[in-house]
Amino acid sequence: MKPGKVVALAVMGFLGWQHQEALGPHLGLLKDVRPLVMTYAEMRQYRPALISEIGRNGGQPPRNSHAFLDQRFNRGERRASVDLWGTGYRIERGDFRRYYLRSCGPDRQCRSGDDLVTPLFEDTQPARAGA
Repeated sequence: MKPGKVVALAVMGFLGWQHQEALGPHLGLLKDVRPLVMTYAEMRQYRPALISEIGRNGGQPPRNSHAFLDQRFNRGERRASVDLWGTGYRIERGDFRRYYLRSCGPDRQCRSGDDLVTPLFEDTQPARAGA
């Protein structure tokens, strides 16, 4: 899911909360926005540490990305390496040795339409298709 969609969903969620009486039966959909926004925020928080580690490792991600995240970020009861739906974050290689952090999203199936993906590179070029 692209950042613009997450922001739009967050704004819709906020407005929906203010007008919950009028929305009535549709309020359940707006409550589904919270985990999306929180997962996106987590991924953006992890990004600088992962980019730095990739740089230190000669362009390679950590061998055990779950242990890396769990050791560096405290999420209380929930492991940092697991998204809000209970699925482990994944580091995937795209084109040109670019890496991406992926959450499989609410359906817990990677590479489906509800995935959240953030790039793990310092680059102003847009990501290429297939990432």
